[in-house]
Amino acid sequence: AVVSTQSTGRSYRQGTSKTFFNYLLIDPRVADDLGKLSERLDPREVFKRFVKGVFYVGKGKRSRPFAHLQDATQQNKHGVVGPKIRRIRDIWTDGRGVVSLQVY
Repeated sequence: AVVSTQSTGRSYRQGTSKTFFNYLLIDPRVADDLGKLSERLDPREVFKRFVKGVFYVGKGKRSRPFAHLQDATQQNKHGVVGPKIRRIRDIWTDGRGVVSLQVY
């Protein structure tokens, strides 16, 4: 059922709140230990390193960010691997995991 909110007049299929979110895929090799480093580094440098670690920005719902990881585990039928999948595989090859940060 579609529900309309009185304050905004907007309707959402799942109720009164949005179900979509934005998400970032982050390379931990670049953004490693920013929490600890933030005590010693200039805030601008911390932000610069954080942004440098982001290699994909997406919009989705539910488990959409993890679909990219699933794609990276499978062979492409055409042999073409895009930069996002290549980066995920490189991170895994280095023994690390991709960081997924959901932003509402």
